[in-house]
Amino acid sequence: MKLEIISPVTTPELLSALGELQGQSFRMAAGCTDLLPELRKIGSTFPVLLNLASVTDENFSGILCDDDAIYIGGRATAHQIMCHVEIQKKFPVLSESATQLASTQIRQVATVGGNLCTASPSGDISCALMALEAEIELLSAAGTKRVVPIRSFFTGVRRTAMQPDELVYRVILKRSRLQPALSTFVKVGTRRSMECSVVSLSAHIATDANGVILSSGIAVGASAPTIVFCSAASDIISGKALEEFTPELCAKVATAIIEPTAPITDLRASAWYRKQALYNISEAVFADL
Repeated sequence: MKLEIISPVTTPELLSALGELQGQSFRMAAGCTDLLPELRKIGSTFPVLLNLASVTDENFSGILCDDDAIYIGGRATAHQIMCHVEIQKKFPVLSESATQLASTQIRQVATVGGNLCTASPSGDISCALMALEAEIELLSAAGTKRVVPIRSFFTGVRRTAMQPDELVYRVILKRSRLQPALSTFVKVGTRRSMECSVVSLSAHIATDANGVILSSGIAVGASAPTIVFCSAASDIISGKALEEFTPELCAKVATAIIEPTAPITDLRASAWYRKQALYNISEAVFADL
C-alpha cells in the first residue's frame, strides 16, 4: 500500500490536518520507534501517516517550567527528559526511566507522547509518570484541551482514554515543596541494556524535615494489562518515618506491591518469575531508605 505522509509545521496546520483525516484510516507518529518495526514486518495497513516530527510549537516539542509545574511536550524526546536539570533534581524517577529506555539512538527520537499512546504495560517512561501521578493534557482537532489524570488514561492493553481527534499535547508534573527522599526507577530484563522490561518498578516518595513520609507514588510495569498504581503500598508507608523501615516493613510493602499485579507468561519470562522479581526489587528498594 502506498503511504502518504503529511508533515505539518505549525500547530494550526497540525490540527487542520488532524480534523481533515477524521473518518479515514491514518496513524500519527513523531519518532516512529514503534511504527517502523511494524511497517518493516507487515507493511503499511493504513494509507496516511500524520508526521508530528516537524511541528515547531515549543509547548509541544519542548520542556517548560514555571513555579507550579514542569510541562513536558508530547513531542519531547527521552533524551530531552534525561538531560533536563530540573527533572533530574525534582523527579529523578522520570530521568532514570528515560535513561534506561532502549539505546542512545532511540532516545534521540522516542517521545513521551509515543510512550503514552502506545499504551504498552512495559512502557518505562509511562511507568515513571504513573508513580508521579502526572496529568495528560490532550488537544483536539477543534483546538479544545482537556486534562486526564494518568491513572485514568490507560484503559487496556494498547488502549487509552483518547478520542480519535485528540493528541497528547503536554504532560504536566505539579511541583511540590517536599524534597524526594526516594525517587527511582528499576527494571528487570533479559539483558542489561536495549531491553523491553520484563518487570519494572517506579517509586517517588517525599518526606518532611523529620523524615516522615507525606506523599508517595508507586507504580509497576509489565505486570498487568496496564501499568499498575500501587495504592495499598502507598497507604502502608504513609506517615512512616524513614527509620521505621525494618526488614519486616519492607517485606510487607513488597507484598502489597505485587498483590494487584496479574503478570503473564510469554517469551521474555514466566508469570512466576515476574512476580518474584518484582517482590525482590521492591524489597531491595525500600530497604535502602
